Amino acid sequence: MSLGVTPHAVPAERMLLAAEKLAREVHAGQQYNEQTLIDGHILPVVGLIEGWGYAPEYRAVGFIHDVPEDNGMTLDDFQANFPDIPRCVAEAAIILNKRPYPSHQTYLDRVASNPLSAVGKFADSTCNLVATVLDPPRQTDEKYMQRVAEYSGNIAFLKPFLPSPSEPLF
Repeated sequence: MSLGVTPHAVPAERMLLAAEKLAREVHAGQQYNEQTLIDGHILPVVGLIEGWGYAPEYRAVGFIHDVPEDNGMTLDDFQANFPDIPRCVAEAAIILNKRPYPSHQTYLDRVASNPLSAVGKFADSTCNLVATVLDPPRQTDEKYMQRVAEYSGNIAFLKPFLPSPSEPLF
């Protein structure tokens, strides 16, 4: 049984290189705690996804999971300018843009409906939770606790929706 994602013809290595290049361009100069956003967040998210054994499409989502939220890219932008990033990966990244959703629960429901988005957000929240817990809080205690609650809530909500890494996408 497949997860119902439309197949694509882009070789995995080319897709991953394109996704990483796009992430590096969009996030150039951005910081994450004491590191660049790429080194401190994006690469750890991709590393989690890879370590869990997910297919290259999931790793590509890990690279670009913050791109639409940070620069407003649309599906048309992806298709016109980044042909090596398959539509299924671009759609998953666009779902991960929190801005168009009326509530956090509506956002999580939409994320959970797409296997690529669910895995991407699960890895993103896991990485953010670890970084938050391990880094002494710079915000007030209330802000710190809100972040811990949000990330752990995301993880708990999404866990039942995660596909098995061995389940085929196509």
